[in-house]
Amino acid sequence: MKTLLALLAFALLAPAASDTLAFGPKEGTKLEKTFDMHMQLEKRSMTMSIGGHELPAEMTDDAVMDMDKKRHVVVVDEYEKLGDGKPLALVRHFTALSDVDVQKTQMVGMPEPKEEKKEKESKLLDKQVRFHWNAEKARFDKEWVGDEADAELLEKLKEDMDLRGILPEKAVAEGDTWKIDLKEFGDLLGPGGNLGLSEKEDDNQFEDNLEGEATCTYKGVKEVDGRKLARIATVCKATSSMKEEKEDGPKIDMHFKLELEGEFLWDVEAHHLASYSIEGTVTADMDMSMDLDIQGQQHALEMHVELGGTMEVGGEFTQP
Repeated sequence: MKTLLALLAFALLAPAASDTLAFGPKEGTKLEKTFDMHMQLEKRSMTMSIGGHELPAEMTDDAVMDMDKKRHVVVVDEYEKLGDGKPLALVRHFTALSDVDVQKTQMVGMPEPKEEKKEKESKLLDKQVRFHWNAEKARFDKEWVGDEADAELLEKLKEDMDLRGILPEKAVAEGDTWKIDLKEFGDLLGPGGNLGLSEKEDDNQFEDNLEGEATCTYKGVKEVDGRKLARIATVCKATSSMKEEKEDGPKIDMHFKLELEGEFLWDVEAHHLASYSIEGTVTADMDMSMDLDIQGQQHALEMHVELGGTMEVGGEFTQP
């Protein structure tokens, strides 16, 4: 009986088994990385004024202002050299880059909603870039491999499309939690930096302006098709903002609130991310102002719109 009690006490008091999650694929490995983002927003309320006079509610209640944004990115990374938990030399081939914005609007006097669709392309498509770690300057140097494009396209590219920042700094047991930098979470929404999908220099405002908190929780290992995959649950509550101002167009100021959750699957034996899926709600406040020419006189148009909707982001890493 004493022996049995001793064994039970040991089992209860012994530390939980821990796992080390680390980045480190074999040199020469190629990974095809697919990233998708989809955000849908629709108008919930609107107020509008012209020349300081607010329009009656019946002129804005039935207005339509919906936004739908999709981004699809596929790259193939070849790890030429690795060390110290990161690639030291990496060649990236951009095989798919698309960004589609659809806006639907209907204001008073319009017989039906007007839909505007913008499909953006990038000169990075089908290009290859080598990232080489510069230890002296503690940064990645970038250069074209094969066909070249504008040097400016290289400047804002980010090497880390492995999402290494989600990993814990030490071994973890099931149930352990840790915080991740919101910059790393921003990379889920806009991986790879500025991919040249917009002519605007500040194309990544949404990702760069994230503030808040993201938490990960280790859920142990499961086996899928012979692969041991570590489960990392994540919850993020954050805010962000974007601004746009043109000389011949409206001034737009948007503030977002996000509540997202999902899961990463990390390949324990191959030492890289296998996939992730995250979704949740988004609310946004948009303030827009511009000058209107009415019968030769300038009048200030002010509009405030509250929007709400959903966001889904996901990715998959496979060997081509």
